[in-house]
Amino acid sequence: GQRGYVVTFRQVDPFFVFDLSQPASPQLLGYLKIPGFSDYLHPLDATHMLGVGKDTVEVGERVSTKGVKLSLFNVADPENPQEEAVLVLGDSGTTTEVSYDHKAFLYHQGSGVIALPIDLHQVERCPDKTPRTQGGACPGSTDWGPSTFQGAYVLYLEGTDQKRFSVRGRITHEHLKGVRNDAADTSRVMSGRNFTVC
Repeated sequence: GQRGYVVTFRQVDPFFVFDLSQPASPQLLGYLKIPGFSDYLHPLDATHMLGVGKDTVEVGERVSTKGVKLSLFNVADPENPQEEAVLVLGDSGTTTEVSYDHKAFLYHQGSGVIALPIDLHQVERCPDKTPRTQGGACPGSTDWGPSTFQGAYVLYLEGTDQKRFSVRGRITHEHLKGVRNDAADTSRVMSGRNFTVC
């Protein structure tokens, strides 16, 4: 295409949009600086990119990583990209295989289904009795919690003018602990059903 999208692998995620119409001389069109970073970017349509990575928070002079972060970037205006929707899964220690293997990520455009393997870590109690987000994260916590779930999260990307993430279900493989103690490796949609492979 005529555009390129880049994130830097730092604790804060500058999301860059480049004009690639002249490949020998790419031009920076715009950027967005937000907390967290994306390990993987997935194109959804002509105006949206989805990032999967980590949420972060500044603690004094250092930056602490938190749960797995999904960011929906609206790039309709390439000079002013926006983070349209955010979902954070779990607390510090939460990981996803998508950070290392893009084949572990599923997006089914016809239905808006997103599936990804998650090793979810959660602290026992949220600070100040803050309620957890729909992704199971404690917004004010930077502590590492124990693993509370291993398997696949099934999400939907909903909305037209303003899109948002919603958690629709989880598929656990924890009953296989004696055989293999891993989260789901990959997911596929076939005949309208989501299949996960471990």
